[in-house]
Amino acid sequence: MMMRSKKIMLMLTGVLAFGVLSACGTPKESAHKDGHGAMNHTEMDSETEGASHDHAGPHADSTASTLKASCSFASDVKANENSHLTIQITDVDGNPVNEFEMGHEKQMHLIVVSKDLSYFNHIHPDYKGDGKFAIETSFPAGGEYKILADFVPKGGASTTLSEWVNVGGQEKVQKPVQADSSLVKEVDDKKN
Repeated sequence: MMMRSKKIMLMLTGVLAFGVLSACGTPKESAHKDGHGAMNHTEMDSETEGASHDHAGPHADSTASTLKASCSFASDVKANENSHLTIQITDVDGNPVNEFEMGHEKQMHLIVVSKDLSYFNHIHPDYKGDGKFAIETSFPAGGEYKILADFVPKGGASTTLSEWVNVGGQEKVQKPVQADSSLVKEVDDKKN
């Protein structure tokens, strides 16, 4: 019973992480992989239904259906190596989206979550102009990771686009979930 409870808590943690960035929809995904299984270029776009929230006005439904993001790495993505990641935001005609509003004090929030939910990273790419955001990042092990880009185009709605990427290298050994023997935890001198 405790092991089942722990698995449920892990799943809820993952759902909460996605919810923090308004990821309520089911994005369409397409990926272009090289022969090594690493992701060099991906295209992320979202469906109109549920992919955005009306935080920024009446354009919520139209914003999600008219934007695309393409994610590219400068080279093969390998575990424990820095990778240069660029995210290009465009409209449906391929024109760059040039203006973004601040959302939670940043123009873009990028969330990286491992498939087994053991790794979570919340980073903020720098806006480089012409619809492009860039950041240096690394992954702790090989395997699959979900990348979620959350942003607000000027005059539009909060939009979250996502894609799976495959990272080359040794995958982390999966450990069985162990039930906690104590229900009370102490964090920063506070008991919960």
